[in-house]
Amino acid sequence: MTSLVHRLLFVTVGSANINQRSMAVDSEINIAASGQEMVGKLRQKIFELHSDKSIHGTGDPERVSDEFDKWKKTYAR
Repeated sequence: MTSLVHRLLFVTVGSANINQRSMAVDSEINIAASGQEMVGKLRQKIFELHSDKSIHGTGDPERVSDEFDKWKKTYAR
């Protein structure tokens, strides 16, 4: 299953690839949602879950570089 969280605007979670075949023929499923509050909370929860709560995924463009460095250190362990 894959997920995509686009900053504060849009989220999709599921097993389908975003192409014509997956949407029309394959037995795959995704769910999509939008809304700044819900998507923002989900993004933060995902980052915290996968980083032992050391990365918060706030979506602040000014912190992207710092958060990415933390992410690399977390997964280098």
